[in-house]
Amino acid sequence: MEPREILKESVLLYAEDEPIVMDQMLPMFKRFFKDVKTAADGEEAYEIFLQGGIQVAITDISMPKMSGLDLIKKIRDKDSKIPIVITSSYESNAYLKEAVRLYLVDYLVKPFSLDELKEVLKKSAQQLLSEGRVSCRLSEGVEYNILRQELAVRGEIQALALKEQRFLELMIHNKNRVVSKEMVEYEVWDGEEMSEAGLKNFLMRLRKKIGKDTVLTVYETGFLLNRDAE
Repeated sequence: MEPREILKESVLLYAEDEPIVMDQMLPMFKRFFKDVKTAADGEEAYEIFLQGGIQVAITDISMPKMSGLDLIKKIRDKDSKIPIVITSSYESNAYLKEAVRLYLVDYLVKPFSLDELKEVLKKSAQQLLSEGRVSCRLSEGVEYNILRQELAVRGEIQALALKEQRFLELMIHNKNRVVSKEMVEYEVWDGEEMSEAGLKNFLMRLRKKIGKDTVLTVYETGFLLNRDAE
């Protein structure tokens, strides 16, 4: 997919506390993204992020309740690879040094040009693609489109329950490590109690759709996405 196509399938989180700047930028962002979620402070932005479905984040540095840098640190605790861009009215070496450690796409000094913005958005789309956040091949003939949240089996779209969708995305985002049962309960069951019988039935139904060897059970530990199944 081309960068523009990737962005058109993506949702942006935009945090900016200045209403005038927000009003100026929002129409522009809506040209590039499928949807834009806005926040006027860091705390509101983090709550929106926790609801899920965000592919790219752009945040101002100086905001009430929680600064942009603190917001990014909290996001990074949950997601180490989501593309993030910082905007600021001034350039500060201290901020730049700290920003580098937060694995950012770029740092834009306001006011920035449309060309500068396009370049940053292009980098964000390329990062989504390189990090495997556009689609993931699960097994022969089975692919999950992360942006559209669709499972295709031999070219045909298969319906997914919400828990199945959450589980697949959790496994894909942790594709090189074991995902614990505790993490599954927290991220997929969303605070509900997860019984062993319920989990077993859930996995049985999902494996019928994606292939029985796609998700491996690691004894007494959790689950692992089987890269050999690709």
